Amino acid sequence: MGDYDMAVADNSFFYYTWGDNRDSNSFHANQPDVRFKKISIPVPFTFTDDPLTAQVTPVKAVHVTELRQDIDTLRSRNGLGAFTYTDPTLTVGATQVKTAHITELRTALNAVYDAQGKTQPTYTDPTITAGQTAIKKAHIEEIRSSVKAVE
Repeated sequence: MGDYDMAVADNSFFYYTWGDNRDSNSFHANQPDVRFKKISIPVPFTFTDDPLTAQVTPVKAVHVTELRQDIDTLRSRNGLGAFTYTDPTLTVGATQVKTAHITELRTALNAVYDAQGKTQPTYTDPTITAGQTAIKKAHIEEIRSSVKAVE
């Protein structure tokens, strides 16, 4: 009679189980009431060209694509749907990174911070204006750091 618990894992999840014999139904009198919880194993996010080098590493479509995937993973873990991005498919080597891509990454990530009850990150150039604000190393690095802070 009494509580027991156990944790097991596979390559993707931890499983935490516990049970007791408190169910008042006499049919289950000799069998424990078992419950379990599946807990995903967070995999640390990794990034191409990490760290970026100012004036050396150009901002690439792959940097945005990786951040989109990671942010959507965080959104899913926090009960949020995938974000709808302008230019949903970026072609590596062909798509030029736009200010809208950076703004959307920030917006999508800010919702994760809101869902966790945390203060949203602060960014260099809080307002990015197309045709006026150059995309900088700092823009990508700040989003990367903010992703890692809530993973």
